[in-house]
Amino acid sequence: MADAPPPDFHVDAELAARLVSSQHPDLAAPLTLVANGWDNAIFRLGDDLAVRLPRRVLAVAKPRTTRIEACRSCSVTTRCAPGWPVGE
Repeated sequence: MADAPPPDFHVDAELAARLVSSQHPDLAAPLTLVANGWDNAIFRLGDDLAVRLPRRVLAVAKPRTTRIEACRSCSVTTRCAPGWPVGE
């Protein structure tokens, strides 16, 4: 985004791949950058999944309910947050 503030974190496909590999090796697949938004970078993970990583401190500090709302829209909610309460 041309008018977006500069990122606080350098996020690229290499970082996303390292994080997926270390935290969820069963989901390892090719990663492709889809978009750098105002607060987050979005990567396609294989054919069915997406990875959203914060680019700014404010994105990390957002309330947990905001993350739950964002996760509700993905098709893998059960993988995203099996223990998160919904509708709080």
